[in-house]
Amino acid sequence: MLATELATQLSLPLSEECSVDIQSAASLSDAELHQLAYAGRGLEDEIKKTTAGVIIASADHVSCAPCPVLISKNPRLDFARALNLIYPKENTFPEVHQTACISEDVQIGHDVSIGPFTVIESGVRVGDGVNIGAHCRIGRKTTIKKNTFISSHVNIYHGVSIGENCYIESGVVIGSEGFGFVQNEASAWIPIKQIRSVILRDHVYLGSNTTVDRGALVDTILGEGVKIDNLSQIGHGVQIGDHTIISGCVAIGGSTHIGQQCMIGGAVKMRDNIQIADRVVIAGGSAVGKSILHAGYYCSSIHAISMKDWMKSVFYFKRLPKYLKARET
Repeated sequence: MLATELATQLSLPLSEECSVDIQSAASLSDAELHQLAYAGRGLEDEIKKTTAGVIIASADHVSCAPCPVLISKNPRLDFARALNLIYPKENTFPEVHQTACISEDVQIGHDVSIGPFTVIESGVRVGDGVNIGAHCRIGRKTTIKKNTFISSHVNIYHGVSIGENCYIESGVVIGSEGFGFVQNEASAWIPIKQIRSVILRDHVYLGSNTTVDRGALVDTILGEGVKIDNLSQIGHGVQIGDHTIISGCVAIGGSTHIGQQCMIGGAVKMRDNIQIADRVVIAGGSAVGKSILHAGYYCSSIHAISMKDWMKSVFYFKRLPKYLKARET
């Protein structure tokens, strides 16, 4: 793709006339003549050294770039759009593999692909353009709307609703029994039946080996455009607002409600039955033990320090109550 064509499709001006044929993309440090790269803030030194054919950068970086610049107000966003143009989605030929086990009453739309050894149970409805990989299980009365992509080895329990244009990576489990128990008189744990389900709105992304439990008395709901990274646990009855993004290894306790457009860092631990407001940003590794009712940036993790400094800090921390009591007297 010529740089001029890319500029037209992205509606971005070029800093100079350019006849570069862009064949692929790479980082600033690795890019070569026929490759596209992008530069964010504070990368002036890297820009000066790049051998890329074209870069996407802000107007402030044009003067230090040794190559033509596609001038952007949001280089990272426009680079993501450029990648979709340089690496278009490959056309696949819809096929239902002969080893797939599909109940007779399953409704399958047009241009659907179903991989080897996948099991689809009674009452399932599969929309147009859906792709279901190998070794999946789709539980009874589940609905999968159009153009959703489900990778191999995904387990979707009964009665789940999945919206349009969702992307579900390998190993995801949706609709498993929520973790609900109550003690009886003999202190034995008795399971509480989880009678509701899971609803994924449109454009939801679930990373590999993430689990979304079904609700007990209310559905677990992931709003439109929610993105969740690998190895995360979404408890029963959790509701996540539109366009919230969650990094890997996050655990969210049951019945917690998270607002819209939140950003939750990796390995955050969030207790059950709390409320998180819209547009909250939580730093990675934080433990959230109570509701956050106002938008803003929140953090409870301690950055790594040397073992010597950590042990010294623990020494003083354990003596704080005695120190404070002494000050009061």
